[in-house]
Amino acid sequence: MTRPIADARTAAWHEGGPRGRRVSMSEFWKALYSSLSRPFRRSFRLRLTVLLIPLGVLPVFAVTQLAAYNTRSSVEDEVIQSNLSTVKWAGGYLDEKLSEFNTLTYTIFISPSLNNYLKAVEDGQSGSLYPQQKALLDTILSVFYTSNTQLHDIELYLIRSGKTITVSTMEANSRVTQEMPEEYRSMQEQNLDVQIRSSPDSADSFEMIRALRRFETRESQGYVTLRINWRFADRVIELLNPDGSGELLITDAAGGKLYSPTGSSADGIGASIGALEGSGYTQTEDAYVFYDTLDSWGLRIVKVVPRTAVDLSAERTLRYGSIVGAAAVLLAVIAAAFAAWKTTAPIVKLARSIQNISFIKEGTPLTGRTDEIGLLELRMHKMSKRIREHIHTEYALNLEKKTAQLTALQAQINPHFLQNTLQLIGGMAFTETPERLYAVIRAMSEMFRYIVRGPAGRVELREELRHLQNYLFIQEHRYPGRIETTLTIGEGTEDVLVPKLILQPIAENAFQHAFGPSLACWKLDIAARRIGDDLEIEIRDNGRGIGEEERRRLIADIERGAGRIGGKGEHIGLTNVEARLRLRYGTPYGIAIDGEEGSGTVVTVRMPASGGEETEA
Repeated sequence: MTRPIADARTAAWHEGGPRGRRVSMSEFWKALYSSLSRPFRRSFRLRLTVLLIPLGVLPVFAVTQLAAYNTRSSVEDEVIQSNLSTVKWAGGYLDEKLSEFNTLTYTIFISPSLNNYLKAVEDGQSGSLYPQQKALLDTILSVFYTSNTQLHDIELYLIRSGKTITVSTMEANSRVTQEMPEEYRSMQEQNLDVQIRSSPDSADSFEMIRALRRFETRESQGYVTLRINWRFADRVIELLNPDGSGELLITDAAGGKLYSPTGSSADGIGASIGALEGSGYTQTEDAYVFYDTLDSWGLRIVKVVPRTAVDLSAERTLRYGSIVGAAAVLLAVIAAAFAAWKTTAPIVKLARSIQNISFIKEGTPLTGRTDEIGLLELRMHKMSKRIREHIHTEYALNLEKKTAQLTALQAQINPHFLQNTLQLIGGMAFTETPERLYAVIRAMSEMFRYIVRGPAGRVELREELRHLQNYLFIQEHRYPGRIETTLTIGEGTEDVLVPKLILQPIAENAFQHAFGPSLACWKLDIAARRIGDDLEIEIRDNGRGIGEEERRRLIADIERGAGRIGGKGEHIGLTNVEARLRLRYGTPYGIAIDGEEGSGTVVTVRMPASGGEETEA
């Protein structure tokens, strides 16, 4: 019969034999290990404490042996942080000053004199440009003298006329060039809005070139060049390098030298920072290179500090502060270890548990842990279940809301059209033949059958066009001899599925707002075509047109109304069409409005030709 371990151990001690003593000690150590490790197996906190003890003890010895290295690192960090902050501040100051210069270019761009001159050139008023040109020259002169102490000159180049206007302290003139200057051609090819480069005429100045673009098309109309003295940056450069121990540079994004008040060369430095972004520092064999990138301008301010300056400071600090430095490093290590023990490890464990939790599908089973992490895991699973139920409820409510919105928008119809049509039928009953009266009644009947019958979502384009033709047929009887319509259907478009009742409101809007009594013939052209994977329907009229200010106001009204069910105002039809297209296809699709006053209006409807996927509300 086998004796218990305790009895065997006692017997072995009394026996005193080598073999019995060796077996008893093995069993003893196993029992001792099991007894000591049991609390650690049950508690995550104890296991973490044992793990972090070496991490707290080893740095004490490391700090003692590497005091000199740590002291130098502390001094190095101090130098680095000090220079990083000063370079960052200098970069902010330079960015602010460049923004002020950029404001001068915008002052020219938004001036009425420039707009009047460009409009006169576009209208072909070549014989009467002198007043506009003189007003433009006065504007540039005013801008120049505002910052005369910092500007060499201002140059405005206009692409369409080839005109170059130059203003400086010595002259103010204009000339016509046959070819675009190379610096502007390069910006146009690269589609750049702004460029800063060294002035080819002087090392103490630079050029800021800003593109003048048309608002609607982003097409380049010209360029403004400000030639600026670098001396505006001398004050901040003096503060950046008070002891004169470093070298200062202002470079372009590739590291090319633009300006150096200390006469430094960018050789070997530009290549080391040309690929870097943001602010920071890098090291070369002989120096520290601190930089701050001005992303908006493609510039970088650079300070080069020799390593000898850092070494000298480190030696002085090491002489007096080695003991204090070692103690500080030791405290920092202990604090870091304590913080990691208190927070980091439990959060990592909990994060691993959270990774297996899904807010859409059922989560993984619980691990069954009994420590603190297990408790948090249990709470997290309960919370995820409640969130999952809430998500399902919200999804169903949003889907019902979206369906209600589509139904409400589709059901709207202008009551004035119904009233006018009934009056038309009443008048025709006394003056027209039964056949013509029946044709109008049949057209109206087909319109209402189309509105109320299913499907309620999308129909083929040919059905939508047939409904539009019934509407136009009734309008032709209301205004006999005045309406002329053209229908152009592109290949492969008639079978495309489109939302119901999107074309009639647009045509109805033309009759309400575009056509007037003074216009003899009312023309309405409807064209449908496929552009890539999209369907585009264009409705063009020859009515009174729309001015730019009125067009912007109309688009703003439609944008505000597109997020609501129904709507109020003059253009309820356009608003509802935009709302329905957005609800179904998303913001990239909808209607676009263009035109000129006195030249008619074009309304373009764009949607996916494949039908697209409905967006979720």
